Formats: sequence, structure tokens, C-alpha cells
Amino acid sequence: MPERPELLTEREEGMLIMRARGYTFAEIGPVYGVGGSRAHQIIKGACQALGASDPAHAIGIALCAGLITVEDLSGSDGNDRLGEMRIPEHVREAVSGVGQESRP
Repeated sequence: MPERPELLTEREEGMLIMRARGYTFAEIGPVYGVGGSRAHQIIKGACQALGASDPAHAIGIALCAGLITVEDLSGSDGNDRLGEMRIPEHVREAVSGVGQESRP
């Protein structure tokens, strides 16, 4: 069976995952030893490689194609280098029921 062609480099994939987790280009760049504008260019290249119009579209394509998983995005993959998913406190509270009135 022929090998699947590599659509994204490891760096592109990692940067896309960090972007999906809510990190800015300025925060992503230093993790990879580059500046924020270079991180933006690399992610833009990943978008082009996947035929995506923007990073959100690229993340959707990568998920649907099996290039990345929900575990990759949530941080439950154990890859601390990429940081954890940034979930705003009001969202955490809403999904946990904290601060909501109980209903009869």
C-alpha cells in the first residue's frame, strides 16, 4: 500500500494545533523559535497546503481528513509543549452548571 503524502510538516501541524487552542501568532512563534509574523506565514502556508481559506477552515479540514484529532486540540494528547486549550471561564461555568439556577 502506498504511503499517504505528507500534507503538513510537523511544525505546520503543531502551529495549527496551537492556533486552534486559542494561542496568538505572537505566542506561537517563540515556541518554534520564530517571530509572530513568521508564525503567521507558516500557518498561512498550512492553509494553502490544505486548500483552506483561513486557519479555522484548515483546522476543520485537518480534523475531517484525520490529520489531527480532537485529542490533539484539547491537549489530552499529553503534548505540554503546545499548551492547553484555552477555554474562557464563562464557558467552563456554563458547561459545568456552576452559577446557573437549578431547575425543578
